Amino acid sequence: MDILRLLRREIKLPASQSFFLLGPRQTGKTTLIQQSFPAKGLRGYNLLLSDEFRRLAATPELLREEVAALDNSISHVFIDEVQRIPELLNEVQYLIDSGARQKFILTGSSARKIKRGQGNLLAGRAWNYHLYPLSLLEIGKDYSLSDILSFGMLPQNIVTKELDSKVKNLRAYVDVYLKEEIETEALSRNIGGFIRFLSVAAQQNGEQLNYSNIARDVGISSVTIKEYFKILEDTLVGFFLLPFAYSERKRHKLSPKFYFFDTGVLRALQKRLSLKIETQTFEFGNYFETFLINETLKISAYQEKDLSLSFLRTANNVEVDLVIQSPKGDILGVEIKSKPHPIASDFKTGFQALKSLAPKAKCICVSTANKPRIVEGYEVLPYTDFLKFIRSL
Repeated sequence: MDILRLLRREIKLPASQSFFLLGPRQTGKTTLIQQSFPAKGLRGYNLLLSDEFRRLAATPELLREEVAALDNSISHVFIDEVQRIPELLNEVQYLIDSGARQKFILTGSSARKIKRGQGNLLAGRAWNYHLYPLSLLEIGKDYSLSDILSFGMLPQNIVTKELDSKVKNLRAYVDVYLKEEIETEALSRNIGGFIRFLSVAAQQNGEQLNYSNIARDVGISSVTIKEYFKILEDTLVGFFLLPFAYSERKRHKLSPKFYFFDTGVLRALQKRLSLKIETQTFEFGNYFETFLINETLKISAYQEKDLSLSFLRTANNVEVDLVIQSPKGDILGVEIKSKPHPIASDFKTGFQALKSLAPKAKCICVSTANKPRIVEGYEVLPYTDFLKFIRSL
């Protein structure tokens, strides 16, 4: 049996509801669907196959006609990489509205092509799910933090033991992303400029964005830089972290941070895969922060916690790495430190700044330590304990 099929994912998919499953390439969407739904009840359309793509792109109504001819043993219609032919969603909507007995499973690595191709995302007709790289809970206890930070958590790299293979997988990932998501789908007309942008954007991972500076480094306009970051968000290889503010209007006026979805892919874009990560360096700290914020996102999404994530930076450049707000309005400030024994001066000023805005905020420092501590009244937790705490919220 394929070892990838042995991995049990946290996400729970509905059997009696049509749904989208979106996620970056190679996060295991197809494997998860095949694992979750019996093959005998599944009629699949793989739009990465050239003949299937050409057939349905030329005549989208074939989908409607073929679904109408399915026998009663088929309970689900699975369209893989649906963003490649957004017009198929009109056929899916018609079938759902007409009372089709089958449910529809629609996977893809980009919502951008669907929207630009006038696809409608089936509002109210299909639920939306997001699949991420593996979570720490899915990996289990047999892992190396250094390996995770170095090579990421894409399923193929977790099950691959040879370091050389991990490196080649990640380099190929970047090449496939540029070829199939950007060039083939014509998301950027200036592929050379986009490649230069990707390199600079990777160096800016986790930093508050200055679009004008990035534009100067890349040699294109700041308007285009903003559009390129939106492409990264829409193709699911990264996400914006907005500044903390009680006013939504103020939140969106301030400059965000941008984080890539996987530390291995990030290091491939930075061309750092051949180098060993050294602890107690800025690089190690940046990857550790990226890893933990991504893990928090996974927990919130898979457990449907609806947590709002942001960061705090004051006018005096005092910062809290992560501010988590629950639907009830409870606020948690999190300082992420990659060293094992943070001291009060590493986080106290940021927490005080947060409490001046949100006096009831709970504050936690997260580190690579093995045991929890209390430092001047603040909890300092191992990152594994912190993730358990987030799951308990």
